[in-house]
Amino acid sequence: SNGGSILSNPASATVALPSSSAALKVTVTPSTSLATTLGAQVTYTYTVKNEGNVTINQSVVVTDYGLSGSPTPSCTLSGGALPPQATRTCTIVYAVKQLDLDAGSIINNAVAVTQNTTSAAATGIVITYNAPRITLTFSSNPTAFSGSGQNLFFTFKLRNTGNTNVTGPYLITLSSPSGVTVTCPTTPNPLPIGVEITCNANGNYTTTNTDVNAAKVTVQASASASSGNLTTTLNTSVPYSFSCVLYHNPAPVLTFAARTMTMNVISSINNSGTVNISTISLTGMNLNTHPQQRITSITYGGVTIWSGNSGQTSDIFFNSNSLFGDLTLPKGQNKYLVFNFNRDYTPLGNEKVVIKFTQSSCQDLDSSNSSQVP
Repeated sequence: SNGGSILSNPASATVALPSSSAALKVTVTPSTSLATTLGAQVTYTYTVKNEGNVTINQSVVVTDYGLSGSPTPSCTLSGGALPPQATRTCTIVYAVKQLDLDAGSIINNAVAVTQNTTSAAATGIVITYNAPRITLTFSSNPTAFSGSGQNLFFTFKLRNTGNTNVTGPYLITLSSPSGVTVTCPTTPNPLPIGVEITCNANGNYTTTNTDVNAAKVTVQASASASSGNLTTTLNTSVPYSFSCVLYHNPAPVLTFAARTMTMNVISSINNSGTVNISTISLTGMNLNTHPQQRITSITYGGVTIWSGNSGQTSDIFFNSNSLFGDLTLPKGQNKYLVFNFNRDYTPLGNEKVVIKFTQSSCQDLDSSNSSQVP
């Protein structure tokens, strides 16, 4: 003791200072809750708050992934640095598109981003179809078939595209193809606006010769929800995708008479569709070796499809898309393709006609057939 006083050892304490961090929060407010016409304008106001404890000096950009467009609609906060707890706003003026009307609603998915910070997504909703509604979409795995005996797995998506929640049970029934049943989940129940469920077929569908002959599998389905009070239908198909073999049977034959050269065109494609003749090219005709020789017109099936002056070149090309439109030839039908010259034509023996075909149900088909001059 010291004069009656009691002395203690010195005391100390460490106080932890809060760490410096930035945090963003964004909210979205539409100018209307209902926009049901194509092109209607909705102004979205995005309010961004700095919920951190440091000033944000970098620019802050709000991007709304719920709005369609390329690039994705966005706006940038103005006003410079954003101090802690301060808020700023920016706006996007958006025109309603057809896909929004089809979806039944526009559901925002807005995110605020600065250099080192990203906010949580903000959501909002604008109704674009002002009544209860469900829609049905379809997919097949694989997306096409190439013959009979092939297994296809069907998937359906049932979506609430109306203006109110939809309740179960959710049911899908197929009238075509026969024998296929579909099961939908029981949850969520109710189904919120803009939300979809996936319903799967109970097993595979096996293609038949009838499907091959029709060049498709017809899919006709009906769906219901809200105890049957809401219904929709779907009519679509799975395409037949085959190896596009295109040939002549018999082979095309060139005949010459005075001022004409004729080819008898016969289609024997391995499908019941129609052939489109896309290009007619004459290769090696060497018209420049025949004094003043010209092609003056072409007839197809007795109808003039081109007339003019071919000029004197070794290779002559007639593109049907630009000159005379698509020429069609149903399976099994034959037509005469006649080239008319301005004077008698005598072939040299190495001249031929090449016809390229396209068939509408095939992709990137370019099958060439030629007939050598006898």
